[in-house]
Amino acid sequence: MNSLYSYVQQFLCRCLSVGVLICVVAGLLACNSMPSYDRQAGANLQVKIKDPERMRFSGKGAGAGIMLMSSLGAAGIAVGIAIDEGIGKDIDSTAVAAGFNIDGIVREAYQSAVKAQADSQVKPLWGVNVVRYGFVSRPGKGDPSLAQLHMRFFDSKSAYDNNEETLRIDYPESFEVDDVSASLPLEVVKAEGDKIIEMHSKAMTEVMVRWFSFRN
Repeated sequence: MNSLYSYVQQFLCRCLSVGVLICVVAGLLACNSMPSYDRQAGANLQVKIKDPERMRFSGKGAGAGIMLMSSLGAAGIAVGIAIDEGIGKDIDSTAVAAGFNIDGIVREAYQSAVKAQADSQVKPLWGVNVVRYGFVSRPGKGDPSLAQLHMRFFDSKSAYDNNEETLRIDYPESFEVDDVSASLPLEVVKAEGDKIIEMHSKAMTEVMVRWFSFRN
């Protein structure tokens, strides 16, 4: 009787071990069956950044250029453009010192967007062109400035190679943005690199979410 009990006990233990093993293997197979772009979408994405690969700025110089145009003519506009270029270079220096990396920001935002679409059958994005990144200022006290991104999207290799964009999204121009909550004073932007990174990361996430909303 004791030997029969021992045999049954051993048999049940073996069944339990096999059941656990089957569950583990099934789980691994389920993970491996996920589309590869779900797990490494950011790494596979083709990212092209238009020259010059640095922060751009627009807004403050444009107003100055218009005012100067009455006295300097076309030269007044040139002065305004030069003002904005100088501000853009100042912002870029701060961003670079803080470790700003537009390529990394694009990939991270896309990876997050893909994970949010885990149950979707949306075709993965092949590549993006970053046409412009930087800041644009709005009228107001302290020159409130928003992150600016001009993006071009390509959903196939042939479209990417031939520069035949599937979609273009410009931030903040294509969005209903709350200028108050989404902006910071220009002097803060020029001085704080972590804020530059944070604002571009948030803007890029909104852009990627918009891409997927168009593709669904």
